[in-house]
Amino acid sequence: MWDEIEKIENADILFELIDKVFDGRTHATRATYAKGCRGPLCRKAERDRGRERHAARQAKKGMEVTRLPATEAQARDELLDQIIVWHRLVRSEPVSA
Repeated sequence: MWDEIEKIENADILFELIDKVFDGRTHATRATYAKGCRGPLCRKAERDRGRERHAARQAKKGMEVTRLPATEAQARDELLDQIIVWHRLVRSEPVSA
């Protein structure tokens, strides 16, 4: 996964993951976003959280949420989802001495 992140078009993701300000934090979480991270992983997690909350409110009213047609941003979101899963897995591994 790291090889994919290191590609030049993904530099913003790499910068988010190596940012010393958020060293030791897991990205794509509410807490890291609340601490001020505005990298692509944290922004996507917040965007998804907002969508889920909106869908839940609409469902409670008995209404459906209509999704817009897919765009080229969807491919980027799929990559971000894969990186988020990888990042959370890596952060959950015990640190070896």
